[in-house]
Amino acid sequence: MLYWPDTVLNFVYVGIADLKNADGALTVFQNHPNPVSHQTTVSIYSPADENIEIRVSDISGKTEIIKTWFLNEGCHDFVFTPGNSSLYFFTANSGDAKSSIKISNTSVTKKSCKINYHGYASHQIPEREFKNKNTSGFAFAPGDKLLLTACYDTLESGMFAYPEAIETYTFQFAYNIPCPGMPVINYQGKEYNTVQIFNQCWLKENLDVGEMIPSGQPMTNNALMEKYCYKNDPSNCEIYGGLYQWGELMQYASESGSRGICPPIGDWHVPTDEEWMILEGASDSQYSIGDSIWNTPYYRGFDTGKNLKSNAGWNNNINGIDRFGFKALPGGILLTGGVFNGLVYRGYWASSSEFMEFNCWHRYMAFDFDNIGSTDYDKTAGYSVRCLHN
Repeated sequence: MLYWPDTVLNFVYVGIADLKNADGALTVFQNHPNPVSHQTTVSIYSPADENIEIRVSDISGKTEIIKTWFLNEGCHDFVFTPGNSSLYFFTANSGDAKSSIKISNTSVTKKSCKINYHGYASHQIPEREFKNKNTSGFAFAPGDKLLLTACYDTLESGMFAYPEAIETYTFQFAYNIPCPGMPVINYQGKEYNTVQIFNQCWLKENLDVGEMIPSGQPMTNNALMEKYCYKNDPSNCEIYGGLYQWGELMQYASESGSRGICPPIGDWHVPTDEEWMILEGASDSQYSIGDSIWNTPYYRGFDTGKNLKSNAGWNNNINGIDRFGFKALPGGILLTGGVFNGLVYRGYWASSSEFMEFNCWHRYMAFDFDNIGSTDYDKTAGYSVRCLHN
């Protein structure tokens, strides 16, 4: 930990370069997930039936594991469990052929690392290059909705697209910076900061717009923007933002992705359930954008919540690390029936996506969970609202 301006560090990196192989040669493919905190899978392609020596060394160069397996031609999976080093070099050798990867470990323990053979992989040689990848047999009609993702090192960026002709798409890999060209949004007398998280531009604070009404009074379509404040205390709205019923936050529109109560200038909208999924995949260290885990209900993922939660304000100081600048605060919820619940313990954010007639999809985070939750709940509940730029 370096504290400016007391310390100056000149850092020279000396390491072992990844060995590159031509297609059809002995190949160790990058592990998944990477970085790893518990276990990770490493795939090795053997070009023939032969003995393969696997050597694992730590960051200091000390050899931790040397094992030899007889592998038939094809891809084989190994499960690697890291130990007391933050970085490992994983190398496969066969005669003069070598292939190597680096494995980053985020959960250093006092235990020794381990490797186990997992089995013959059903997949073929993994693709190492994704640029200009030609896929045959992909059913597509112009205008279909596609989820596009791009990877850079361990980062992943995603977007939805509806291409009807040849298009060029630009992926953003910056995060935790103000959105380019609009660092601040002024809306109804309050200033909101923006934050770029890969291909998405979010408001950094929960919305606090409208006139406060008591929790026992339902919100109505009366041309007046209304809000609830936790425990009917305006100071809670100033800290955590307002709580809104789904009809009110959507301004009584029903189309997913509608602007709702979001700022009218700059094309903002209430995020859809799928747009929340992109944020989840982009901010989780173990599960990528488009992973099937984001379609499961309740708590899911690995550390999305930890990475999105603010680094202060949660119960018992069990805070997040706010890695991406989203600064999620535990504003609680107004349950159906007018009961407030969860302040400093949990936060609940509405999406603009309905679930049947009476419920909507939303996200929730808790002080004692590192992952994130998703479920449907009554539209008459009061949720926090974040806005996403189109």
